[in-house]
Amino acid sequence: MNDWGTSIPEPSWSVQLSYRATDYSDDCIKLTLLLENVVEEKKEQNDVENSIFETEMSAKPINFAFQDYILEYLRDDYKHEGNIHAAGVNCSIVKEDGVIRIEHMPVFVQKKYKSQEPINLNFSSLAKDPIPVLMTLHQLMEEEVMRLETAFQSRTDLTARGRHCLRDDLDQFIAETRRFKCGVERLQTDDEAMEAFSLMNRAFAQSSKGFDSWHLFQIVFIVMEIPDILAASGRGSSDTAADVDLIYFPTGGGKTEAYLGLVVFTIFFDRLRGKKEGVSAITRFPLRLLSLQQLQRIADIFAQAEKIRRTHSVIGGQCYAPFSTGYYVGQGNTPNKVYEGGSRFNGVKDEITPINTDSSLREKYKIISCCPFCGKESIELRGETASLRIIHKCTNPECGEEIPVYISDQEVYRYLPTFIIATLDKMATAAWSKEFKSIFGKVSGKCPQHGFVIGEHCLYKKKHYHNEDPNLCTVEHYLPVNLYDPVPSLIIQDEMHLIRESLGTYDSHYETFLEHYIQELAKGKPVKIIGSSATVTDYGEQIRHLYMKKGHQFPSNRSFYAWEDEEETARLIAGVMPHNKTVIYAVLDILKLYYEEIYELKNNPRRALEMNVGFSSEEEVRATLRDYDLGLSYNLVKLEGDAVIQSIRTMVNVDLRKKGIREMATAPMTGDVTFSDVKGVLSTVESETPGAKLDLIVATSMISHGVDIDKMNFMVFRGMPRNMAEYIQAYSRVGRKYPGVIFVVFNPARERDQSYYKYFEKYHEYKDVLVEPVPLNRWAKFAVNRTLPGIFSACVINFLEKSPEVSPYMSGDFRKAFESRRISIAQITEFVLSCYNCNGQDMGPYFEKYIRERVQDYVDQILSTDGNRFIPFVLSDTPMNSLRDMDIPIEIAPTRESFDPMRMVSVQYSRSVE
Repeated sequence: MNDWGTSIPEPSWSVQLSYRATDYSDDCIKLTLLLENVVEEKKEQNDVENSIFETEMSAKPINFAFQDYILEYLRDDYKHEGNIHAAGVNCSIVKEDGVIRIEHMPVFVQKKYKSQEPINLNFSSLAKDPIPVLMTLHQLMEEEVMRLETAFQSRTDLTARGRHCLRDDLDQFIAETRRFKCGVERLQTDDEAMEAFSLMNRAFAQSSKGFDSWHLFQIVFIVMEIPDILAASGRGSSDTAADVDLIYFPTGGGKTEAYLGLVVFTIFFDRLRGKKEGVSAITRFPLRLLSLQQLQRIADIFAQAEKIRRTHSVIGGQCYAPFSTGYYVGQGNTPNKVYEGGSRFNGVKDEITPINTDSSLREKYKIISCCPFCGKESIELRGETASLRIIHKCTNPECGEEIPVYISDQEVYRYLPTFIIATLDKMATAAWSKEFKSIFGKVSGKCPQHGFVIGEHCLYKKKHYHNEDPNLCTVEHYLPVNLYDPVPSLIIQDEMHLIRESLGTYDSHYETFLEHYIQELAKGKPVKIIGSSATVTDYGEQIRHLYMKKGHQFPSNRSFYAWEDEEETARLIAGVMPHNKTVIYAVLDILKLYYEEIYELKNNPRRALEMNVGFSSEEEVRATLRDYDLGLSYNLVKLEGDAVIQSIRTMVNVDLRKKGIREMATAPMTGDVTFSDVKGVLSTVESETPGAKLDLIVATSMISHGVDIDKMNFMVFRGMPRNMAEYIQAYSRVGRKYPGVIFVVFNPARERDQSYYKYFEKYHEYKDVLVEPVPLNRWAKFAVNRTLPGIFSACVINFLEKSPEVSPYMSGDFRKAFESRRISIAQITEFVLSCYNCNGQDMGPYFEKYIRERVQDYVDQILSTDGNRFIPFVLSDTPMNSLRDMDIPIEIAPTRESFDPMRMVSVQYSRSVE
C-alpha cells in the first residue's frame, strides 16, 4: 500500500511493421501490411491495455502500382465499376493519388441528387397548353434512346451478363418513351382527359409550397400512365393496364408527388366522365406513421382540387360530390365505429358526444392540424350527433371550411370518400365487416341523415331490440342510388419493399383476393396498381409473388431524369469504431459533444464567424443552427433506445447541469408509442411556440419511413441496421433539405459491423445494388392455413350478397340461402380458388386440395350451427384480424392459484408504462 499511487502504469509498446506477399494472379501479388505490437506480456495487467489503436500508416508504390480488385457481386454491373482499393484490418482504407493510407474515421460525402431540367415543366404552362411541351419532351427522350443505342454498341468491355442487363434497361427506356408518346396522343384525342390534365396542373400550381414545376420523372410518369387510367375507366385499352408499375426513386426525390399527380388526374377525369361520387383511388401504407404524415400533404392538394371543382361549369354542380379523403386505418389510431345503439345486452358506444367536451379526445382524433383551404393552424374537432360524424372544422372566421375528411371506418363506408388512405392491415377487415363491400360501390340507397345504405337499412337504423335513443335513425325511405362505375380505377401501394416475410406472404393472398373480387364486381375491368419504393432489388419477383402480375420499374434510366451535383453536399456520413469503450458510451459522447457545441455556438455565434466557413453575420449563424439543433438517435431495438434515454437522464443531463447548460429534452418514437404520442412529437418538432422544445428523438425502425422534418439534420446510429434497405431509409430522414451530419457507431463484436467499417466508402458508393431482395414467398406451405378462413369469410359476407335476396352474413341466413339453392359450395369454392390463383403453380395442387377440403368443412360448420350467429364466429379457424397475426392466437387466463400474482404484475407493468 505504501507504493500505491506513486507511479502511473504505462503500456508496453514495441511496434513492428510486418508484411506478407502471396500470389494473386499471373501479373499481381497480394500484399498484406500489418502494424503489430510484438511485446510479450510477462504477467497479466488488468489496469494496462497494451493494444495499439488508431495508428497512422500509408504506403506509396515505387516502380509498381496498387491494382484495384473487382467485387464479384458487381463484376456484371454496367453502372458501377465495382473496384476496391484495398481491405482494412481493424481500419478503413483510403486511396489518394496512388497512395494507400489507413483511415480510422472514414467519411463518405453524399452529393445532392437533383432533377434534370432540359425544358420548363411549369405547372401553369402545362395547365394552359401542354402539348407543345410534352412533344418537345418526347423528342428529348427519342434522342436519349439514340444515345443509349450508340453507347450500348461501344460497351465491348462488358461481360455477356453485363451487356444483357444494359440491353434490358435500354429496352425498358424505349418502352417508357413509347408509353409516354401514347399518353400524349390520348391527351390529344380525348377532350375529357386533356381537361383533367389541365385541372390537375392548376391544382398543383395553387397548392405547391416553394415549387412551381414538375420534376422530369414525375411528369413522364403521369403522362405514360394516362392510357392505363383510361383503360381502367372503361375507355379504350392499354397493353400495360393490367401490369404493376413501380416508381423507384431515391428518398426525398418526389415519388409521393408523382403518384399524387396521377391520383388528382384520375379524380378529375372520373368526375368529367360522369362518376359523380364514389371511390376513385386507394393508397395503402405498411406503417401507420406513413399514413399520418402523408395525410396533411394529401389534404392540401385535395383542398385545391376541390376549390377548382366548385367553380367548374359541369362538375361544380350540386349533384357532384366534393372531393374528399378517408382515413381507413386501425382502431388504435382512429375509431372503427363512431356510434352504436344500446340494448338490454350492450350499452351505447358513443365516440361522437365526448369529443365536444373532452379536449384530449379532440386532440387524439385530430389527424389534420393545418387547414388545407386557408393554411392556418385553426382546425378543431366537433362531434355532430345529427349525422353521427366526427368533423374537422376550420375556426378561422375568414375560412370556416368543413374539411372533407372521414376518419372512422363507419364514415368511410357511409360517405365513400374520393380517395382512401389506408394501412395494409385493413384488408383483413373484409372478413369481419359486411360493410367492406360499400367501398366498391355495393350500396342499396342513401339515407338523408347518415349517407349510403349497405344492405336493407341505414347503419344506424333503430331496431326493435334498441333502447330509446334520439341519435338512431328513424328514416323509413331512402333515396335511390345508381353509382356510375363505382369501382376505384387506381390502387397505390407505398413503400412496397416493407411488404416482406410473413406479412408479405399473407398480404399476397389478400391482394389476389382483392383483384378477383374487383374483377367480379366490375365485370373484368382492370384496376391500375402502382407501387413505390426507394430501396428495392429484384422487383419483378416481388410483384409476381404479391400480385401474380407482370411488373415494370420506372424509371429504368435514372441519368436521363436526375443527376448528382458534385458541388452540393446532401449528407456527411462518418463511421466510428469505438475502442476501450462500449457502443452506448460512444453514442452518448457524440450526442453530448454535439449538443454542447450547438449550445455554445448559439450563445457565442462569433466563434462560427471566426471559423471562416462562409457565414456573413451572427444572425445567419443562429438561423443555420436552428436547422441543426434537433438530433436523431437510431437504435436497432427498443431496449437500446430505452437505455439511451435513461443514460441521458441519469448521466448526460447531470453533467450538463453542472456546466450550466440546459438539459437535453428527449422523446421516444418506437413501435409501442401511441398514435397521440407520435402526433405530439411531430407537433412539438414543427412548432414555433416558445418553450416547445425537443432536442433529441430516440427511435427505432418506426421512423425509417415517411418522416419528413426539414430541421432534423443530425443523426447517430447505434450499430448497423440489419439490412441495407433499412439503413438507406433510416439515414434519409436527415439531410432532406439541408446537408445532414450522420455518425454510424459500429459494434466491434458484430462481424457485419466490422465489414461495413472495413469497406465504409465502397458500401455507401454501391448502396443501391447492395440492397437485399425482399424475402417473400406466396406459396409458403402453411400460409394458406392462416389466410383461408378470412378469404372464405370475405367471400360469404361481402361477395355472395351480390345475388338477389341473399344476405348470408349470419349463419341462419346462410342456411336458408343454401337450402333454397341460391348459393352453393361449388360457387364458394370457385371464388376462393380464383382468389389464390393456383393454376400452373408448383404448390397449386396442394393449395387446391386444402382449399376444397376446408371450404367443405366451413360450410358444414355453418349449416350445423344453431341459431343465427355472425359467420366469422362460427368457423373453427378464426379469420385474421390483422395481416401481422403470424400465429393462431390462444387464450391465456389465470388459474385460481395464479390470479393474484398475475394481477400484481399487470398493475406494476401498467404503472411502469405510465
